[in-house]
Amino acid sequence: IGSAATTLAQADLSSVLAALKSGAAVASTGPMLDVSINGVGPGGLVSGAGASVTLSISLYAPDWLPVDEVRVVVIGGAPIQVPLSGFTASATDFRLRTTTFTVPMPVGKDAWVVVEAGVPLSTTGAYLPGTPWNKIMKGIYPIAVTNPIFVDVNGGGYTPPGL
Repeated sequence: IGSAATTLAQADLSSVLAALKSGAAVASTGPMLDVSINGVGPGGLVSGAGASVTLSISLYAPDWLPVDEVRVVVIGGAPIQVPLSGFTASATDFRLRTTTFTVPMPVGKDAWVVVEAGVPLSTTGAYLPGTPWNKIMKGIYPIAVTNPIFVDVNGGGYTPPGL
């Protein structure tokens, strides 16, 4: 989706394997996320971030694919809501909405950042009965989850949180 996209051929999927090995992946049942901090995406390392980082989020979802929430998780903490009202619709791609969002970093330790988009975490049971999404997906919740972006908060090298 992002600028690093490569043309794929059935005979050579080495770029897909390389991306997966580097952690540059998003799991999704519909919505797609292209996220970065200082141009670094999932699986990558941001150095010397300081007290906060600016997260760029591109959310791809056609109008029939519901996205109720976008959340940011830092080191497994409580999800931080990213207001959908803060997203700007693209003038050239009806599926695309973008935003930047300031994410506070923990004091004195490095971090990882994951972005989620889709249904609220509290969702149970049938999701939006009678809608095109529910009729086509038959009970699957729309959700996208990125791999982490690792953040070296003080520039002294990344130490996984908790170690």
